[in-house]
Amino acid sequence: MPRTHFSWIALCLLALALPVAGCQTGPAITAFDGYYTGEAQNIGDGVANCPPTQTTMPMRVSGGEVSYGDFRGWVKPAGELEMSSWRDELTGSFKNTVAGQFGDNKFTGQLKLGPPVKGGFVCTYRLTMSR
Repeated sequence: MPRTHFSWIALCLLALALPVAGCQTGPAITAFDGYYTGEAQNIGDGVANCPPTQTTMPMRVSGGEVSYGDFRGWVKPAGELEMSSWRDELTGSFKNTVAGQFGDNKFTGQLKLGPPVKGGFVCTYRLTMSR
């Protein structure tokens, strides 16, 4: 095999390998890793007859991935979090959301529970959790 042909094949193989290596997104965000526990206090107007508090489960953060009950999501580099969860009940589909900010070993945000339909109620809670 002539030398120029071998060099051409090696160059093509190298070119094919570079995009794969370039696809990596970098190291996982671990600054917020841990278990967060706390409380959820009603901050709504009371029209929907929402309970004053909600029982909270631990929020787990590992490598930037967040799990909180049915919610799954990723922490952004600056600590922001937005997650949605759909739950099918006898009365229809309910969209629940969690949004907030990690920082100083805490998570502060909002938990919204309720149907995403016009005129439907939404219970809004302030989530205050510590690691």
